[in-house]
Parts: sequence; C-alpha cells; structure tokens
Amino acid sequence: MQQAQLEAMQHAQHYSKSAEFFGMFSSAELDEEVCIQGVRWWGLMRDAAGMLQVEAEFVWDKDSDSGTGWFL
Repeated sequence: MQQAQLEAMQHAQHYSKSAEFFGMFSSAELDEEVCIQGVRWWGLMRDAAGMLQVEAEFVWDKDSDSGTGWFL
C-alpha cells in the first residue's frame, strides 16, 4: 500500500458490525468493489492519476456479521 493509505488507515474510523460500516456510504460512490474469498471486501476509487486506491475495507470474523472495517 502507498504511504498515504497507511497513514489514513491509522486515523480511520473503525466499525465492528457490517451493517454499521456499509451504511456509511453508497456503492455508487466507488469505482470498483472486490470481495476476496468472502472474508475481505474492498471499495476502490480512482485517484487523480487514474490508479485504483483502497477507499474502504471490511474483514469479517468467521461465520459472523461482525469484523473490522474502516472507511478512509
């Protein structure tokens, strides 16, 4: 990850329930979404140079609606 993303993640708001997290924004705000093995979800947006950057991430706990999410 880029240094700016790492710094943003340190100050990002964390959420423990997916309903709280996904209620914070609309998927129409994102350029792409990626789900990795049903455990990790990324919301991606293009930066000024056209490169996709992680804007939001949620990682589910096993067999649960809880997990850790942050919106940058």
